[in-house]
Amino acid sequence: MGVAILSGVLSSLDSGSSDSIPKWEAHTSGTVTPVAFVEEDPALPSRFLACVSREVSARGLKPAFTEASRLGAAVEICVANNVRTVKQSDVILLWSASFESSSNHIHTELSPQL
Repeated sequence: MGVAILSGVLSSLDSGSSDSIPKWEAHTSGTVTPVAFVEEDPALPSRFLACVSREVSARGLKPAFTEASRLGAAVEICVANNVRTVKQSDVILLWSASFESSSNHIHTELSPQL
């Protein structure tokens, strides 16, 4: 589920920052802003941290993100280091595949840090 959410965020940001000029602007004089002068929106995320518990998961995720989006290179995969990753984050999306069995572990590990 976390992969699907992050992939959707990357795709959304990717489509919003297209380098191509819309067709109607390509032929309308004076409507195209030069690409060199377009500033990135500082409110949009530019760095993504994904936590996994196993190294094998990390090895599979990095290529999946880089192949799916040109922003995939901005995804850092952190293995078994949730607390450090949370401390570096502005926004946290928490997902557990088996919420009932792992909720106590998540609560114990992260609660003191939040």
